[in-house]
Amino acid sequence: MDLRGRSVVLFGEFRSIGNTEAVHRLEALGARVTEAVTGETDLMFLATGEPGPIPRTEHMLRAPQFDEEALLGMLARGEGAAGPADEEPAPFLSRSAVPTDADAWYTLVAEADWSAFVPDRDLVPLRARLADLERHRGVTEAHRLATRRLRTTAAARLWHPFGHSAEIVGHAMSPDGRYLATGSWCPDGDYDAGGVLQIWEVASGRCVDTIPDVDGGVGWPGYGRTIQWSADGSRLAVAHATNVVGLWSPITHNVEPVATIDVSDGNSRPSSFALSPDGRSVYHHCTTNGDGGLQGCVVPLDRGALFWLPNHVTADHPYAMARGLSDDVREAFRHVEGHDDVGGWIENPVWSPDGTRLLGTNAICVDAGTRAVRWYVPASLAALGPDGHRVAVVTPDGLSFLDADSGRCEGGPFDLGTACTLRWADGRPNRLAVLTHGSDPVASFVHVFDAEQHTSSVAISHPRWRDGEERSGDRDMWAWAPDGNRAACLTDADTVELLSFADPVHPERLRAFPAEGARAVHWGAGDTIVLVADRRVRFVHAETGGVFGDFTLLRTPEGPSPVEGHDAYEYEPRTFPLDDRVWATTLEADVVVAPSDREEALDRVLTWAVGRRYAWPVRWGEPRVLADFRAAADLLDAEAGDVSG
Repeated sequence: MDLRGRSVVLFGEFRSIGNTEAVHRLEALGARVTEAVTGETDLMFLATGEPGPIPRTEHMLRAPQFDEEALLGMLARGEGAAGPADEEPAPFLSRSAVPTDADAWYTLVAEADWSAFVPDRDLVPLRARLADLERHRGVTEAHRLATRRLRTTAAARLWHPFGHSAEIVGHAMSPDGRYLATGSWCPDGDYDAGGVLQIWEVASGRCVDTIPDVDGGVGWPGYGRTIQWSADGSRLAVAHATNVVGLWSPITHNVEPVATIDVSDGNSRPSSFALSPDGRSVYHHCTTNGDGGLQGCVVPLDRGALFWLPNHVTADHPYAMARGLSDDVREAFRHVEGHDDVGGWIENPVWSPDGTRLLGTNAICVDAGTRAVRWYVPASLAALGPDGHRVAVVTPDGLSFLDADSGRCEGGPFDLGTACTLRWADGRPNRLAVLTHGSDPVASFVHVFDAEQHTSSVAISHPRWRDGEERSGDRDMWAWAPDGNRAACLTDADTVELLSFADPVHPERLRAFPAEGARAVHWGAGDTIVLVADRRVRFVHAETGGVFGDFTLLRTPEGPSPVEGHDAYEYEPRTFPLDDRVWATTLEADVVVAPSDREEALDRVLTWAVGRRYAWPVRWGEPRVLADFRAAADLLDAEAGDVSG
């Protein structure tokens, strides 16, 4: 957020940089640092451990309060303190080298410069080439050697997928389709127990990171879009602690949020929010402008903590939505609300890809810079196209296409019946699916449009769900493939039906396979269909329907835990259900406590997680499986003693 022209007050001793330096750097960025909070104050920064002014005046209640970490973040961004980029080391393995036999592969892996190994660049192609070798030769010494190298140079560690201690209440696919994030609320409603956030690598169908103890749980049962990715997939915004939004950076391996905002004045349920494409600011659906202006605010979500009571704001503020509404917009609000004291909301907000506009499913478009309404068309549904140029809206007249910048109608209306879902195809920015439902004998359909032209309709018995419906959570019955030529749809028969629109005028039904209670379908990287239910996550090959990852959560095996007594609490996060009868536990290094002869079951569940971003098949590393926890612990102690000796 720009500090130019902002009136700022500092409270306390800023030990990280010193107050004098803080003032100097703020003023160099164009801020005005004053001694006292007045009606003109835009921001307050509180030093670490500083409670702020007591008693608080009304002026102080109106000013956003940032902590010291947030100040450091704003200064760094304002000064462009990104530092020189490190030169990327040369590839550790030649991309052109393709050995023809297992011995040559072993030599190549053994002679590779593993100090130059960069997981983000090198792991996926290496994994693909070794997978091809396995298809022809089985698991070889080359696979085992590569796994040993990953354990020592990339800190690969055994990881299980059963971190959730309550049902999944939120989930989101990263924009590139490579990762799925799932979140659970508090077990048995125990707010103090916290929630869990898990990251799954889609192409491998394995969990690669678990963030436990999320304060107050992730999201809330029945509330949707409580997990959102930044455009580049490096940041993850999560509603937690009922009304707080936190920002996590999975690639940093930090289980704590890097930033939080608390601007709802104690809402009893999560408020709608939208993470900006760059992942550094957020629109939050909070009460402001009690005179009937546009509600909500856009605030930094980059680093540190923000506390603010925007409902105390009585004048224009840099973070609040613009108070003034044009007469036609105000009249449209009044017509929809049915009374004079109206205020506009951005329902189910999303940002345009360039970060210049906000759009709601109620067809309201807001300029993110001026925070003023650009246009408003009273509608029951609206969806912004993936390129940000057009908006599909559903009004009583039917489906229409609007110019996203001006709100001018460019196509329609089309009378399609009762529209319940609008889904644009990322891979084909002009392609839209409109799902409608009818009542007997009228069938449910999906209607496909290309460049505002209706190309085909397919009768399909899909659920009667409606976008944005209250208490519906993150359920989603339609997913386009990344190429935009195929799609997957959940049906009333509890199946997933795959369709091809390669020829949009003559769509083709490809295949169907069981949905098994899934409430949402995603189509991700590696041509992978992901099915999410409250207690289950499944990964399916789109081409064959073959399942390569199937995880039923919250299972409690009949048998005893392998870890008892005082060790049970310490190893609880590493203990997991191997099936409905047996528990297992991962220890340090390559040891798993489980019954013997269960290697195949372990391979179906565990992975070597590399950098908490990538999965590596367990069978390629052959972990040691021991049936007794104490014996396994003694073995590791003895090996540690040998090393230290």
